[in-house]
Amino acid sequence: MANNCINPCTCSDGNGPIPFEVSTQVNNCVSGIREEGIIVNPCLLNNCKAGYCIKEDVPVEICPDETLRCNLKFYTLTFSGDGEVTFSVPVTNGETCEVPEAYTLYDRFDIGQHVFHYCSEVCCPENGCDLIEVEITEAILDQETMQIILRGFYRFNRPNLG
Repeated sequence: MANNCINPCTCSDGNGPIPFEVSTQVNNCVSGIREEGIIVNPCLLNNCKAGYCIKEDVPVEICPDETLRCNLKFYTLTFSGDGEVTFSVPVTNGETCEVPEAYTLYDRFDIGQHVFHYCSEVCCPENGCDLIEVEITEAILDQETMQIILRGFYRFNRPNLG
């Protein structure tokens, strides 16, 4: 039942966590960071495509003795491209000189390709920023190099379309 006009259904190339490490140089007067005050602003540089796919020759049981083989149409959202995250890290000083209240770190990363399937037609979300989840597993001030270092994981979440 192969048909060159049918869009086959594809799956994501990986939904696992994406590890990250970002760092920035800080003033020698910085004596610590306030982990509980770190502000994270993730955003998807949105490359979303709405479409559909056909799953061919799917057995559908109608009655206990009757099964039909049908082509089923599923609607899809496909995301690819980059995500961008801004971290605002509040710092403390040793009171020997002025330091900014917080340092800002940026990270840009490839989200891979994520395909989500739906039973009814869907549209791409206007704002993809809530699709990226950020988990910081380590926030340190390296006193030797005077760098703030953040490590953790990004996760891409399925759009909640009601």
